[in-house]
Parts: sequence; C-alpha cells; structure tokens
Amino acid sequence: MCLVESAKIVTWPDDQFEELATELRRRVGAEFVMESAEIEQLAELQRRRRADLAESARRAMHRGDRVTITCQTGRWSGQLLTVGDDYLVLEAVDTWIEAHLPSVGLEIEPARSGGRSGSPASVTWRARLTELELEGDTVTVLAPSANIEVTGTIEVVAADHIVVATGDRITVLPTTLIAVVLRQR
Repeated sequence: MCLVESAKIVTWPDDQFEELATELRRRVGAEFVMESAEIEQLAELQRRRRADLAESARRAMHRGDRVTITCQTGRWSGQLLTVGDDYLVLEAVDTWIEAHLPSVGLEIEPARSGGRSGSPASVTWRARLTELELEGDTVTVLAPSANIEVTGTIEVVAADHIVVATGDRITVLPTTLIAVVLRQR
C-alpha cells in the first residue's frame, strides 16, 4: 500500500497493515462477544424476575431436580410429579405430598439428568382438592397457621372451605389455610 504525501510517496509494508487489521478485528470481535454475553445474562435475569413460583417449580420438575417442601409442620423431599398454577404434587418414599404453593417453601437440588413433563389433571389448588374429594382416599390435611392437622376423607370442597370427615366428627377448614395434603402411596 502506498500513501501520497505532498508529492512524496510513502510506502507502508503490507505485513504491518495486515497485523493492524487483524488486531482491530480481534478487539472488535472480543467486544461483540463480551457485549453478547452481557445481553444474554440480562435476558436470563429478566426471565427469572418474571417467573412465578409455579414456573420455578415446573422448571425443577422438567429438569428432574430433587425438591424439598417445607412448612411449619414438616419437611418432605422427593421428585415433583406435577405442577399446577398454584400447587404441586411431590412423590416421597411412601407418600404423595400435595402442596399449596403460596403456603410452602421450596429447596431445589439440581439434577444432572432426568425430569418429566408432568401435565396436571387439574389446574388450581381448589380443583385438586375437589379431585381428592372424588377419589375418597384417607388423607392428612395440614393447616399450620391454624395449628390443625386432621386425618380423614375430604367430604366436600365448597366455595371457600373443605369439610374433612374423621369418623364421628367433621372439621371445616378454609382452603386458604390448607398448606399440605398427605396421601399414602
């Protein structure tokens, strides 16, 4: 390459020009890579901020993560079977744990493989309680904020409460207080 400078020809060796061009491409490329990585991190952070509790649980189920549910009256660990809009079902060693998401905490231990799709039969907690009523199995209903634990069958799921029959008596519980329902496998 040559450059004309006031009637004087200055020559520039081609290899220096190539070195400069290579260095400029490398720097610009590195900046694009760093900027792209930063944009991806911000997008992931935004996605996590928009997620609700059910979505976080659903991701754990799809990955096959080990999940621990905690509330004031207990702690259960296992694999998630299904996740609805506001509840989940966890499979523990000898028990199925049906939990109302706003009433429990979740600890998630990432798995290296596994997972399931787990489409829920019912979408909401109230609908799931109605399914349990129709199944007629003996369950243990936990309402930790009211300090209530009752074992029996769910007789009725009403508009805002359930009725649990326990032999010679009934217990009436607001659905908003029910954190967990335990069923034997």
